[in-house]
Amino acid sequence: MAGAFPEDVGVRAATIDELLSDDFIPLKGEKADAEKSARRLAAWCRSSSSGDWVLFARRLSKEDLSTDLVLPRLATVRRRPEAPVPAWLIDAQWIWAALHADMGDSARRPASSPDPHPFEDLILPVTNAAREKLRARVNAADAGRLTPAAWEQLERTLLARLAKLCAPAFYECLLARAQVRGGHAHVDDYAAFIEFMRGTGFEGMFDAKPVLLRLMASITRQWIEATAEFITRLADDQVEIRRRLLRCGPGSRVDRIEAGLSDPHNFGRSVLILSFEDGHRVVYKPKDMRLDAFWEELIKWLNRQPAPTDLRAPPTLVREGYGWSGFIEHSDCQDRDGLERFYYRAGAWVALLHLFAATDIHEENIVAAGDHPVPIDLEMILQGRKLGDEVESPDTSALHLAIERIAGSVMMTGLLPAYGRTPENEIYRWGGLNQLNPVFEETGWTNVNTGLMRPVRSRKESIRRTNLPRLDGLPPPLSDFLPSLVAGFEAYSRFLSSKAGELLSLPIFEALSATPVRRIRRPTRFYYLLLERLRDHRNMGDGAEWSAHMDFLARLEDMDNAPDDVWPLLRAERTQDERAPIERARERLRTVLARLPDDPPPLFDHRLVSDGGGRSSAWPSLTRHRSSRDGSEH
Repeated sequence: MAGAFPEDVGVRAATIDELLSDDFIPLKGEKADAEKSARRLAAWCRSSSSGDWVLFARRLSKEDLSTDLVLPRLATVRRRPEAPVPAWLIDAQWIWAALHADMGDSARRPASSPDPHPFEDLILPVTNAAREKLRARVNAADAGRLTPAAWEQLERTLLARLAKLCAPAFYECLLARAQVRGGHAHVDDYAAFIEFMRGTGFEGMFDAKPVLLRLMASITRQWIEATAEFITRLADDQVEIRRRLLRCGPGSRVDRIEAGLSDPHNFGRSVLILSFEDGHRVVYKPKDMRLDAFWEELIKWLNRQPAPTDLRAPPTLVREGYGWSGFIEHSDCQDRDGLERFYYRAGAWVALLHLFAATDIHEENIVAAGDHPVPIDLEMILQGRKLGDEVESPDTSALHLAIERIAGSVMMTGLLPAYGRTPENEIYRWGGLNQLNPVFEETGWTNVNTGLMRPVRSRKESIRRTNLPRLDGLPPPLSDFLPSLVAGFEAYSRFLSSKAGELLSLPIFEALSATPVRRIRRPTRFYYLLLERLRDHRNMGDGAEWSAHMDFLARLEDMDNAPDDVWPLLRAERTQDERAPIERARERLRTVLARLPDDPPPLFDHRLVSDGGGRSSAWPSLTRHRSSRDGSEH
């Protein structure tokens, strides 16, 4: 029999920012409360200042805080009666009830579902309850635009997210209760474990890890909200989608939905690929699509001039805060001439993307559609910055100069192959024109949902590679087509230079300065590693200590010299409440166009290096025509 819902979970899972807000009142505590407060403050200091208390005091002062002000609020507190109850706490109550529901037919996997997720017997009652809440949010006509198979695929995205979050903590409990017989666990231990968890097991787990219940509630609520929003938007736009993007008549339901194609952004929203019953496909993007529409119109204008070569951009349908994009189908080249055209166009893309200060055009953001390389995610254009924004000191000047050297080069587009280093110090290649299938490590499970279940690390090759065309089953080496790439870059650079005045006078630029562009202050890898730390169930025993990990962001700031406007942005990153649009977009474009020479230098220094397979190939230089601080050219 399940116990009562733990009412104190709302306090024990509260974050530092919440405890410091007006929603909580500090109370007079005991010695143990003082120890808890000191422990929480120490965790915050370790995360943001590497344990340096002098530096941590300066860090607190940046947000008008001090240890004397913070300590009482990290001890014993209670929520103000008039403070709104957070949404996650409301959801946690019905999730608690679902977790303790009897293991009936509603908790069984659908017969058509793929391989099971770890511990899905415990999670399915939650996803089933979430499905009913979702169904209550959308009308029957809108819901009917999806086939049962498409509905199931949506539901399994929630199941996958919850399983990824909860499985390590569940496994820890399973190990603790495993019935060892002759030194080995038995399959029936899993059934006993499920029964135990539905009885009193969850009480002990969430008492030890209150943040886990909070995250389960948050992920589930995000899925309900984002999916209801998607279904409503599909119903509103389906006629226009099929008329303007697919060039076909209405009447076909969505039969398949591919999710998990992008990292969740904006409270759990992510890209979806929809397949209709008649075979047409379209991409749903829950973000501002005005930049994509601008890019589509720009490519159309450039193609009409005429340009040295024609380029392709996905067709878009822009709506308020979201939009739809035509699906770009990967296809191979029929002959070597097609490959020559592909790499000539790739060189043209390097010139255009560099002009627009683009980055992040890696393997997953470009699709080879026959002899056309097609970028499919342009949210990272206009990433330029004003030179001189940094506050330099002698010991950082050389670093900033090196960063500027690379940031001003064509390598920053991400389209050209480059090298990276893993946390394990292994070298790998990446880039939109990267030819190697990278091998990566992935955590999986063996003997899933039995007493013999174990997590395993395995090395796998990425099989979803659509960034390059193939000829006779294999993508040929880039070095074989280097002259075409260089020729395309040089020809398109001259073309853009000749059109500079006309470009800036285009009407499509008028709205560009008010169009938001995603700006990442740090490498994506940094945020990935931070999220991995936040997902670690061993850090979920206390909400304040768990949230202290998010202030690791402060460790990368200069406490003495960072501009004052950095700290509100840092708080926004920590709380994920705001998104900072890039400014001076049109000014940046005007500056870059003014610097573009009539006779651009070669894209490559033709130095011979090994491509890893014993072949020799010309490797791109990191140098590129750009202006220095004093206006001289390099």
